[in-house]
Amino acid sequence: MDMHLQGINLDLTDDLRAYVEEKLADPLRLIAPSHRAGTRLRVTLARTTRRHRQGDTLYRVSAHLTLPKGAVQAEEQGENLRQTVVALKETLTRELRQLRERRVEAGRRGARKAKQSLQDGES
Repeated sequence: MDMHLQGINLDLTDDLRAYVEEKLADPLRLIAPSHRAGTRLRVTLARTTRRHRQGDTLYRVSAHLTLPKGAVQAEEQGENLRQTVVALKETLTRELRQLRERRVEAGRRGARKAKQSLQDGES
């Protein structure tokens, strides 16, 4: 697994880097061990400028997770950087669970189709 952190308009301290890696370790556990080898995660932490600020949002955190068979993106905005990272973790977890459910459902659909064709052949 390859993780790349990037900071825009802010300094990535060791504490902040450790915090982000700790928080994003939870959603990455949802990835099957066989798929972790080809997985890349790019996280961008940005502090918005006054010109681009929307209301009270001061920080923007985005993640792009590239899997061997697909990709997942998540983005959050907020006033506090650490709270925004936690919100990103929850969004990324939700997206990974949805991806896993879609793959499981596709397998079940194929199994139902195969079973139906076998039953039709026996009749």
